[in-house]
Amino acid sequence: MVRIIRDAETGNSKGIGFVVFKDPYSVPFALKLDGDVVEERNIRVSRVFKKKAMRQMATRENEQKQSYPSAKKTKPKKHYADSLNVTCYFKMSVVLITGYPSSGKSMVASMFKEYLVNLPDAIETLIVSDEAAQSFNREIYLDAKKEIQQRSFLKSEVHRLLGPNRVVIFDSLNYIKGYRYEIYCLAKAAECTYGVLFLDATIDNCLLWNDARKLPDRYSEDILKSLHSRFEVPVSSNRWENPLFTYRSDEMQLHFPEIVSCVMQGRPLKPNLSTRILPITGPDFLYSVDQKLQEVVRYILAEQRLAEIGDAVCIKDCEEKLFIKKIWSALELANFKRQFINYVKTHPVLDEKKLMNMFIVFINNA
Repeated sequence: MVRIIRDAETGNSKGIGFVVFKDPYSVPFALKLDGDVVEERNIRVSRVFKKKAMRQMATRENEQKQSYPSAKKTKPKKHYADSLNVTCYFKMSVVLITGYPSSGKSMVASMFKEYLVNLPDAIETLIVSDEAAQSFNREIYLDAKKEIQQRSFLKSEVHRLLGPNRVVIFDSLNYIKGYRYEIYCLAKAAECTYGVLFLDATIDNCLLWNDARKLPDRYSEDILKSLHSRFEVPVSSNRWENPLFTYRSDEMQLHFPEIVSCVMQGRPLKPNLSTRILPITGPDFLYSVDQKLQEVVRYILAEQRLAEIGDAVCIKDCEEKLFIKKIWSALELANFKRQFINYVKTHPVLDEKKLMNMFIVFINNA
């Protein structure tokens, strides 16, 4: 056991020791060891390690490890970009470019498109930008209504252009994280691969680059500062902003191979219930389902009166048999029906016969 060692004269701690008492009668003789006092008296003194000695032992162990390295050989790490294979691509990809005003987004979008087109296996690449709307101008950021209309138009353009063997580059400010999430949901519903390119820049550089632009493409200083201040920086921990590539506009081109590998060769997004496109059903679909299930409930209430626990009852127009595990009340069966209808809302089944059989299986497993 580990015990504190204190100086006999001052009582100050001088280190720790592993102390074991074999003979209880030897305790009084073991209390004083080279001017040290052991507080506990229930074990024999075996070895005493002071702080200085423990540091010396640790130093010797480190020297031994360096002198005799482990026999296990580790392979030298290669840079991720050195082993990229850019000749195999997934069928659909969405690359969202976001950044401050006048940070070089359109320039990077054009260079990235040129890079993809000139690869050995050329990929069809389309760019969706603000200029796709004929009515677009930089003054719309002063009018919230016009800005919302512009974002809706760009979102619909991205959705329209999604297709097999195609990369859609979305070149816009995309400064609202909620809007970036909407684009992520579009890509998820289409089962695309997805990535975010963030062009970081200081306000001084943005103002400098903005002044160098021609007048129709130039932001006013007030609009630029306003957009820069309300920009919501993407965070890689958010699933709709991952993978995230954050570079300056003059650095981004050096990382195109890495972007291609992570985005175009990555795993496609899997749609969930919130983004999955459901089968088209009629306006009276749920009403029809409710009526059919109510018939089954009435038949069960009638049949279980004549059945015994453990019987398998045949239900009208159903191939599945109902196993009577207990006598269900009308309220319990109504709850089963409600739960099953909630399931059908997200998993529509158009075949009525199959639907009724599924309801019987649902009750058997309840």
